[in-house]
Amino acid sequence: MANMNKEESCITPPSSINPSDLDGVANFINQHFASVANDLPPLNLANVLSFEPFSTDSFVVQPRDVYNKLKRIKSGKAGGPDGIPSKIIKKFLYKFSFPFANISN
Repeated sequence: MANMNKEESCITPPSSINPSDLDGVANFINQHFASVANDLPPLNLANVLSFEPFSTDSFVVQPRDVYNKLKRIKSGKAGGPDGIPSKIIKKFLYKFSFPFANISN
């Protein structure tokens, strides 16, 4: 991108609009973008997909997922804000995965 010439804007306001008139410039830009959509057919709301509120059932954390994440903790690292050393988490990995999953759900 270095040494590239600055391209001219494809939207050139007419000379009748003073560049310091921010409302006039904004209205011109709005009209320009609105004119692009003039050729499009109106939106048929019957064809628009609607989305139901999401169900939390699809976001259930399984103990095996917790187990796999906890298994990747490095034993030599310091414990987190909970104060539980990583060696303890690794030692009781299987036992911790069930309550951690329940807490997440």
